[in-house]
This record gives sequence, structure tokens and C-alpha cells, in this order.
Amino acid sequence: MQSTFTHLIKRSLDIKQTTVGDPFEVLPVKNSKNAKNCTEIHLADRGLQELINFDKFPNLECLWLNNNKVSIHLYSSISCESLKKLKGWTPISV
Repeated sequence: MQSTFTHLIKRSLDIKQTTVGDPFEVLPVKNSKNAKNCTEIHLADRGLQELINFDKFPNLECLWLNNNKVSIHLYSSISCESLKKLKGWTPISV
């Protein structure tokens, strides 16, 4: 019984979980008006591997991604035409 339990715990720890970065997480009031007016987002030091919902932030000019694991493929999927500065991002290969 103990070995089965230990095996299940070990197996569950081996599952790799993707950490998703959503810019709505850092908004004090999470609504479309604030997303539309937002020009800077700080998502540093979160171990992010995936980015979502950036299409809801059309006026985003500066994005902080320090110390995350975002690949260049995922970065290129961000559709922010107004993005001028990308701070602290180091691309990783996929």
C-alpha cells in the first residue's frame, strides 16, 4: 500500500504543468474598459510558459516578462500592434 501511494505521489510530481500568463491577473478591476486603457503590464518572475488574452489589450505599449520561460513562438502570437517595449524578455528555443 505504501509503495503504491509513493508511486502515485511521484507520478503526480512528474506531470509538467504549463504556467499561463494572463494580463487580467494584474488589473485591479478586471474589465474590458481597463484592459483597453492599459498601456503597461508587469508579468515578471512568474515562470510563465504561455501568454493569453493579449488581444483584449489593444493599447499595450510596454510588457515586462523578466525571468519567464516564454518561447519566441508564443511571443509572436501576442497581437498588440501598439507594443513598443518588451522589457527583460530572453527568448528560449522550442
